[in-house]
Amino acid sequence: MSGSALDSSFCNSGVITIPISGGADVAYSVVIQPDGKIVAVGQADNGTNGNNVNTDFAAIRVIR
Repeated sequence: MSGSALDSSFCNSGVITIPISGGADVAYSVVIQPDGKIVAVGQADNGTNGNNVNTDFAAIRVIR
C-alpha cells in the first residue's frame, strides 16, 4: 500500500474527525506509535473571541 493511500478499514472510511472545541481545531503533528495507537498534537480554539486568537494546546490519542 502506498504511504498516501487511505486504509478504508480504519473508521469505515480511512478518516477520523475528532472535534475538541467549538472552534477551529488543527493538528500540526501526527505519529503512529509502535503499538498502533495514533497521537496528534495541535491547537484548539477555546471559543473566547471567535477569531482563533485565543487557542489552547491540544493532544489526542486514538486507540483503534
